[in-house]
Amino acid sequence: MSGIYIREFEAADGLVLAGEAVDEGLAEHRDRWLEFAASNERNGPAYTGFHNGVMVGAAGAVVNSSNVATLWVVFSTKIDGCKKEAFRMVRDMTKLFCDACQFRKVRAISRVGFDKSQRLLEHLGFVNHGRIKNTEFYLYIRR
Repeated sequence: MSGIYIREFEAADGLVLAGEAVDEGLAEHRDRWLEFAASNERNGPAYTGFHNGVMVGAAGAVVNSSNVATLWVVFSTKIDGCKKEAFRMVRDMTKLFCDACQFRKVRAISRVGFDKSQRLLEHLGFVNHGRIKNTEFYLYIRR
């Protein structure tokens, strides 16, 4: 079994992921996601992962201040054969941008009802700080 190859995120990766994201909610907000993807190509840090040449996901961080960032992760439905590797990919990507930018705190937001996302964040060491007021999202923080 081979591992996952990681390279810098490109806006075109967002287009691919928009059509095959594990989170069906992404399709509802496709245009916003594509704008976000283009912004992350320029502003990063962000990385895309491939397993056996197939795109399986991408992750990045939006820098909110000099030492605080918000993590984002999008997995393709093609991760089924490499879930452990995909988890390691996100763990390694998170470490890459935390080390590179020396973040004191990393936040993540997860849609209510998207249990797979919440489990992933908890496995990555994020703590649920409850639902964000007047939204359908939970706030997770890792220090």
